[in-house]
Amino acid sequence: MEQPLSRKNSVKAMIYRSLRIPKKPKPPKPVIPKEPTIEEEPTVFLIRRASFNNLQVIKPKQEKRAPPMFPTRCVSTTPCELINCFAGSDNKAFDQDCSLTSFERRRRSQKQFVDKHHAHQQFFCPEQASQIEIHFTSSCSTDVILQVQAPNGETSSYLRPVRDQTVFFNPTKVGCGHGIWKIDIAVRSGCRFRYVRTEEVKLKGQGVVVYNVEPNATIRLKEKLWLNWLN
Repeated sequence: MEQPLSRKNSVKAMIYRSLRIPKKPKPPKPVIPKEPTIEEEPTVFLIRRASFNNLQVIKPKQEKRAPPMFPTRCVSTTPCELINCFAGSDNKAFDQDCSLTSFERRRRSQKQFVDKHHAHQQFFCPEQASQIEIHFTSSCSTDVILQVQAPNGETSSYLRPVRDQTVFFNPTKVGCGHGIWKIDIAVRSGCRFRYVRTEEVKLKGQGVVVYNVEPNATIRLKEKLWLNWLN
């Protein structure tokens, strides 16, 4: 009978432990194909002998657009006011009895035409809207929003003046700057702004003007750095 702690048994146990017996791989699981899901169709009920007298056509709801804050006006540019400087029509140089040469008569006739034509063209107006800068301050207890329209038809964005900080509008488009500038004023009423009035200011020249919005929603000239070289 062999002893349990003999040398021979210990060697056999060591050799048996050192052997790496691979495990048998597990058989793959069978892939069961999924049945396609069929969407349930809505149940349709057929109604026969129904009356069409009380049927109504339901229209989709349309959201109402908010009305504009300021009144919309057509943007129309009036002819340059400097046309008044060339009022009347003079006879052409070659129609007058004079001893000028044909070249001189043609030159003077073209000069008269160019002067009158440039008065109609706002591009050649010496008082451009881009040379005018309008600043605004406010002394109202409520918030105020302004919108300025220049004589050349350009409209500013919404301007919100405050007491300690000014806002300004300086047109960038080509066109006359002398004429009537329209200033729309809207005052806060609750959670909205309510249009109050439109102030009209007639400007002629170039420079910077500062207006203050009074508590009664009117404008008052505060400062003016102006040059009117046409007069």
